[in-house]
Amino acid sequence: MRAAILEENNVVKIQEIEMPEIKDEDVLVQVKYSGVCGSDIPRLFNNGARFYPIILGHEFSGIVTKVGSKVENIVVGDKVAVAPLEPCMKCSDCIKGHFSQCKHYSFIGSRKQGAWAEYVTVPAKNAVKLPEGVSLKEGAFFEPLTVALHGLSLLDYPVNKKIAILGMGTIGQLVLQCVKSSIQKEITAVDINDEKLEFSIELGADNTYNPLKATGKLNDYDLVIETSGVPENFKKALEIAGNKGNVLFIGTPHGNVEYTPVEFENINRKELTLTGSWMNYSNIFPGEEWEMANSLFKENKVKIDKLIAKLCTLDEFPEVVNKLENKEIQGKVVIEF
Repeated sequence: MRAAILEENNVVKIQEIEMPEIKDEDVLVQVKYSGVCGSDIPRLFNNGARFYPIILGHEFSGIVTKVGSKVENIVVGDKVAVAPLEPCMKCSDCIKGHFSQCKHYSFIGSRKQGAWAEYVTVPAKNAVKLPEGVSLKEGAFFEPLTVALHGLSLLDYPVNKKIAILGMGTIGQLVLQCVKSSIQKEITAVDINDEKLEFSIELGADNTYNPLKATGKLNDYDLVIETSGVPENFKKALEIAGNKGNVLFIGTPHGNVEYTPVEFENINRKELTLTGSWMNYSNIFPGEEWEMANSLFKENKVKIDKLIAKLCTLDEFPEVVNKLENKEIQGKVVIEF
């Protein structure tokens, strides 16, 4: 089979490699769509890979072509999305069903070979069947969509809330659609990219705000959701949240986040509730987030086509990686096999 292999930092080559073997509780998936996550960028360009050579890729879907002898719930021909986390199921956090906090986990496309390849072996429990009406392309967005759903699941917020979303990249747009599908509220999308803000309006945002152009200030939000990972937004979230408000941090910081005493004091003075969110799993593994993703796509409540900045073949991918490094492509890259 063929795969896009990260041989060393910033060196991706298409190579012919051996087909992976499956164990008794595994399935072999023929990959159909595989995305590039924001977390893959430091792995590609900032010496962030755990080892070399490695096949990255953890946002993917495909068709099951082989099943292990102990697999009962998956059959050859099933269309699946794949949850990339492989928790140990033995540590204290796993026993509690807190799989995102597993102390001894593995991870497809990071700690083991991933899905920028024609085939990948995964545990059968990680394969999420796609129902009729949910496409394989949509299946490749289950992983980022469940990141959004997991963060929202940690909150207890009623209807008619004033909500701001900081960062309208892939996760931000998915958060917007999830929030819009479930409760009545006023949503403000915040980003420095006008094209992303225009798309946010299409997806249901009530207001947009570009801090580089807009006049006036954002303030008094009941819920602020940070999805970009931009350090400045971690401070902005505390600033624009209203008294007794909630702040949800989904984005992973891209650099150091430093607060002045006045900035940090927003937490105290406003008596804010801060919630961190990590990955996208709950009990029973992989969790209700993955069931909800199936439902949202089946009910046509989530749209993904405009989230894809570049759909490419495996052969085109190394050149696309170069464009990502040079920031010639802004947005989600998806390999179509």
